[in-house]
Amino acid sequence: MLLPYSTERELRRVPYATLSLIGLNVAIAAVTWPNDELMEQLIFNPGDFHWWQLMTCLFMHAGPEHLIGNMIFLWVFGSHVEDVLGTWKYLALYFSAGLGANALQAASDLVFLDTIRGGLGASGCIMGLVALFATRFRRIPVNIFYLWWYRWGTFQVAAMWVAAFYFALDLLYGFGFGMAALPSYVGNFAHIGGFLCGLLWAYLLRLPDEARADETGQEAARLAASGIYEMAAVAVEQEIQRRPGDPELHCNAATYYEMKAQTRHRAIEHWNMALGLWLRRDEQEAAFDRWDRLMYDHNPQQFDPGIICDLAVARENAGQLSAAAEIYAVVANDHAASRPGALAALRLAHLLRRMGDDDLARQWYQTVIERWPDSDEALDAHDGLAQLGRG
Repeated sequence: MLLPYSTERELRRVPYATLSLIGLNVAIAAVTWPNDELMEQLIFNPGDFHWWQLMTCLFMHAGPEHLIGNMIFLWVFGSHVEDVLGTWKYLALYFSAGLGANALQAASDLVFLDTIRGGLGASGCIMGLVALFATRFRRIPVNIFYLWWYRWGTFQVAAMWVAAFYFALDLLYGFGFGMAALPSYVGNFAHIGGFLCGLLWAYLLRLPDEARADETGQEAARLAASGIYEMAAVAVEQEIQRRPGDPELHCNAATYYEMKAQTRHRAIEHWNMALGLWLRRDEQEAAFDRWDRLMYDHNPQQFDPGIICDLAVARENAGQLSAAAEIYAVVANDHAASRPGALAALRLAHLLRRMGDDDLARQWYQTVIERWPDSDEALDAHDGLAQLGRG
């Protein structure tokens, strides 16, 4: 006997839906086991079919061993799947895997046995959870209890190999009994159907990408812990090639590059990308917080003036007028040769007028006219001065 009993992944929240499903399965078993007539109405029974059986059969179990085994699997894998997907997606996966399991089992019965047998159990639902868990957390160790004759103990196997083992076993038994035209007491094709539904959900939700990102992060952290910071950054950059729009990846790469003086210029490139992405994704607070921390040990001249100016505009729109004014001044003074320098100076003048500092606004309008006399910003600065004069 082989029985998974836990994983090495820590839960981030209480899996209320999983606990509820376990409680519901146990309660229904307690009610239906003493009542054969009720059980016949609730299992999937082609001889006396009712539409509700498509759902109620997912909560039926043949006996204590069937129930206990399924509930252990449901807790071990379902709790973590719920942790990742949230309650409603988790329940949608659970029940769609169960329906897919019954559909494939019925189809296989028609092909191999020329009839449709009844069925019951949550195994198809649970195999969907196993498939999704093994796709998202493929290298997470799963703790297995084994009992072989009089020997017993535990060992660990990566989740992807646990899922592969059970899937291969169902393929072997399913086609073995099917090709021999022998009925099996286990719904192997139901397990296969649920497993395939779980895989479909995993790929639709792009969970393999998340798994690869986690593994890249772990490898980068291992390299960094060994002091190989540049290789750690390169590992993150490989993931950036697949997901260039993720600001956190750029942030991680920048952090590793900053550990060596000779690669700090590469860090600045990634900080620029991270700041720009946060702003484009309307995650201004992340950009503001990172900029404030970067200014403790960086020179504003190192950064892209266009991105800094966008940052100032975002702070102005957020009502952080003083902070915006400081950033505009940085761009105007430190990047005077650039187009963003002229735009920052003009916006600073407008902002100072808005803040009631007309004298300083007049000085900045004059600065725009003197430094960038042939620019569109200079024309706007003349208009600003004229309005101040009329005021």
